[in-house]
Amino acid sequence: MKNPALILFDWDDTLMVDHPEWREPMADWPAVAAVDGALDLLQTLNAAGLRCGLATSARVSTEAQIRLALARVGLAEHIEPIFCWRNTGAEKTNPQFWHKLLLREGLAAGDVVMVGDQFAADVRTPAAKGLSAVWFNPHDAIHRTGPGYTTIHALSELPTALAGLGFASG
Repeated sequence: MKNPALILFDWDDTLMVDHPEWREPMADWPAVAAVDGALDLLQTLNAAGLRCGLATSARVSTEAQIRLALARVGLAEHIEPIFCWRNTGAEKTNPQFWHKLLLREGLAAGDVVMVGDQFAADVRTPAAKGLSAVWFNPHDAIHRTGPGYTTIHALSELPTALAGLGFASG
């Protein structure tokens, strides 16, 4: 088994708690919080030599604002690179987002894993581009698997899911 070259995480409700009623950039919110287990997972993955990045369709935040929000909960030092609507010009449901991301990183699709809570954007579209994907579903017991994707219900389950997708987890 090989390590993935890059593990990408969705931002809202995968790494950080989202409040859709707040319209300004998350960096300007009065309070922010990491999703349970996010910091521990990122520390574990980084300690194992795995590179973790962020992929989001958020339109109101620039890459710099995303970094500020991540820093407020201690996640920024564990995330590089960041891909967002502002620096790709596309949302994750657009195959161009993934094309630009892979081109910018110089990676093959099969070397990247996407982890996120939105099945269409975080699993279906990247899997269609050849990336492996993990659906983070902490809300209920629904479990979806298919070619190149699986489901976790807690972030702590990611290393096991990576192994199930044929990757080493460190």
